Amino acid sequence: MNSLVNPSNALPLYKQVSEILYNKIESQEWRENEKIPSEAMLMEEFDVSRITVRKAISELTESGLLVRSQGRGTFVASAKNIITAQGDVGFTRSCQLAGKKAENIVLECRMEYPTAKEKNFFHIHSADKIVYIRRLRAVDGIATVVETLCYAPKFSGLIDENLTGSVTELVETRYEEGFGEAHRTVEACAASEEESKLLNVAAGTPMLLIRDSQYDTAGNPMCVSKQIFNTSHLKLYL
Repeated sequence: MNSLVNPSNALPLYKQVSEILYNKIESQEWRENEKIPSEAMLMEEFDVSRITVRKAISELTESGLLVRSQGRGTFVASAKNIITAQGDVGFTRSCQLAGKKAENIVLECRMEYPTAKEKNFFHIHSADKIVYIRRLRAVDGIATVVETLCYAPKFSGLIDENLTGSVTELVETRYEEGFGEAHRTVEACAASEEESKLLNVAAGTPMLLIRDSQYDTAGNPMCVSKQIFNTSHLKLYL
């Protein structure tokens, strides 16, 4: 077993492998647009199963650090332009201002081990769990957004809250935390099988992927989010 992968560690093996691969990207040992080693090579390097390697790669792909290309392999993603946004009104409030009804359906809510990217963002240890929230958001009854929110450990009380309203307003009122600067990336993507079922579209339908890294007014990391928008049902002003 690779010395960097410890089966007796409480952290799942795929998380350990994901963190090692993340560090290769961050240190630029693996550079932008570079093809990474095959699954078989990574299995041999870390002495782990194919399932473990695939879960590690999937986690980094979900984080936007790796890109799969059918028939070609997996590559380190290109750096994306970052847009700084402040004073974001939020989805629920935006719908209200537009005279539309916003609905949030909670799909998952739990404490979860962070990805390597999340650990780095929140400045926490691998064994520290963060708040993981996944919701389906609808406008006037039409499923429009699949949202994933990951909050810092200090917001663990959120898992006991009613999350069918605005989480932003909940954090501001219950935790008396003000939202400050946010870093945003915007890119096109294709709906996965799961997302297509949730949004009632065909798999592969073009979508808009928005990732936000949110800080409080003192500059401390609060939350990272990922939203998959079906833009055929609404207009976005970024």
